[in-house]
Amino acid sequence: AAMTTAGSLMAMYGPKVGIPAIAMGSFTMLSRMASNKHHLSDTVFGATLGYILGRSYVKHHLEPETDNPGKNLSFFVLPYFEGQNEYGLYAKILF
Repeated sequence: AAMTTAGSLMAMYGPKVGIPAIAMGSFTMLSRMASNKHHLSDTVFGATLGYILGRSYVKHHLEPETDNPGKNLSFFVLPYFEGQNEYGLYAKILF
């Protein structure tokens, strides 16, 4: 979780915010190893995975999409049931 946050902060705000966040994530890794809760391989794998996921989240959800402006259009149709005699469809368009 610490390195996921660090990866997100690095992608959104750059090194001025990202490097201190990575340092705090590294401190979390070291403290987990010092308390014998994880091995080195656990923390390195978790940190790498977290960092990649944090950056991927920002890339996918927060960066503007200039190549396809209609790509954010979403359409949902969901059934709903409120007992034996009450049912129907719920439709929603997001743009």
